[in-house]
Amino acid sequence: MAATTTESTQYARSAGTSTGYNMPTDYSGDVRIFAFDFSQSGAGDQNSIGKLSMLPSGKIRILDIEFNHDAMGGAIDVGHDAYTDETGTTVAADRDAFKAASATTSAGTKRIFVNKVFHSRDGIPVWFMTNAVGPLPDGATMNGVIRAVTL
Repeated sequence: MAATTTESTQYARSAGTSTGYNMPTDYSGDVRIFAFDFSQSGAGDQNSIGKLSMLPSGKIRILDIEFNHDAMGGAIDVGHDAYTDETGTTVAADRDAFKAASATTSAGTKRIFVNKVFHSRDGIPVWFMTNAVGPLPDGATMNGVIRAVTL
């Protein structure tokens, strides 16, 4: 094998070695912060949902999700509810679109690297769902931010 030099799509567009241009969600866009403060009301069984944030409509690149949480009885999946994409097609809910089985047995801090582009007409509802056998404790809290690049 030989040593190689390969350009990312965005690098090639910036260097002029490829046609097209970089979208603001890919290159030099504005990072926005979507904060959330969640507190569970009543104990929740397996598959309980905690709604965290409604991201804005349009094209958005979700960079990461970072949060602090209380002990939540086991593990959670972090995903999104159903939403409508830019063509009018319904995108099904995906309970673990961002993270499957994130351990939350003990209190702690999590950072989920996402780096994925979404297009929506009405926004994207971000939530977590419990997948643990034990209940989601009444009063359990989670607070954090979703960092994303928007147009």
